[in-house]
Amino acid sequence: MWRVLVTDCEDRKSLAAIRSLGARGLQVWAGGTGHLDQGFHSRHCAGRLVYPDPVRHFARFADCLLRFLRNGRCDIFLPMSDYSTLFACRHRRELQGCVNLIVPELDAFLAVSDKARMVELAHEAGVGVPETYCPDSADELRDLGRRITYPCVVKPRRGAGALGVRYPRSPEELMASWTAPRRDSDAVYCYDRPLVQEFIPGRVHSVGLLFGRGEPVAAVTLRHIRNVPPTGGRCVEVETTDMPEVRNAAVRLLTYLKWHGPAMMQFKLDDRDDMPKLLDLNGRFWGTLDTAIQAGVDFPWLTCRLAMGERVEPVAGYRVGMRYRWFVPYEFMYLMQSESRLKAAWNLFNAATGTRCDIRRDDLRPAAVEILRRAGGLLLRRKKAFRRGG
Repeated sequence: MWRVLVTDCEDRKSLAAIRSLGARGLQVWAGGTGHLDQGFHSRHCAGRLVYPDPVRHFARFADCLLRFLRNGRCDIFLPMSDYSTLFACRHRRELQGCVNLIVPELDAFLAVSDKARMVELAHEAGVGVPETYCPDSADELRDLGRRITYPCVVKPRRGAGALGVRYPRSPEELMASWTAPRRDSDAVYCYDRPLVQEFIPGRVHSVGLLFGRGEPVAAVTLRHIRNVPPTGGRCVEVETTDMPEVRNAAVRLLTYLKWHGPAMMQFKLDDRDDMPKLLDLNGRFWGTLDTAIQAGVDFPWLTCRLAMGERVEPVAGYRVGMRYRWFVPYEFMYLMQSESRLKAAWNLFNAATGTRCDIRRDDLRPAAVEILRRAGGLLLRRKKAFRRGG
């Protein structure tokens, strides 16, 4: 029975991996920053590793993981976030002989983490991208603001999800995005030099992939039905699709990069020419991972088999048209942020027949703990706001 460490167990993708691998009989250690992380409370969690928060203490986080993995407690290491994947890429050679893992070369991971460099690489590989600009000063941005069309997109040069993303609708709003207060940069996020991109009209599609030494092993395409925030961010509801144009574009780029490991790419199918345009590339497992698992492509299990040196034949197909939604907490966040609360409430209680979700009857504790953690955080923020107001 293989022993595997799954990190970042506060996240939904990590919970999906813990459940999948535990159900297959693997001994799963869950890694996280707090005892209320939902993955710690899954019935499939056999052991816990609590480590420092990598956002605030990346060096201490790395030291803790190195000590644990060098002790030989696990056969396989599955990093799930940008922080843990960055650690794995940096220390891959040190970890050889201690644990098995599937991650890209550090240079490749850093290249796709830099959104400006990612656009360049996609263009070299023949993959469509939005027009992208990298202004170095307020004067350059002001000049750019006179030439581009609106709305446009402003995003951090490094980062993931919707953090720091803005949609200016005028030159004035574009300049305001430059002077607005920014979050602090860290090992993964960089807010110092934002990118400006063309806004692509169209529906968002994503594709999750697994590559082994530059060769595709599996790929699943998804249609995004609802996100939170509604302008774009974490998925609330998705549907598995069969989109060859999106899949082929993703495979073309990762083949060009000689990729090794999991990755997720997000595209928009451009309404103007019906061609996929690459919006983002995350060189790790992705938030909608459980959708692929439920559709018949178990990416964590395939990754473990590759890590242990097994020969894995490319996955031929999966269940198309399957919907998946996340109740905790994203359905409720969507309800609070939606312009139409009535429509959002209808969606909450009237899912399409056959829709899967993250709440499992045989593994209810993660959902209960996540509700408790979110409610506690909300009460703490309100208490602090009350004190400031008082």
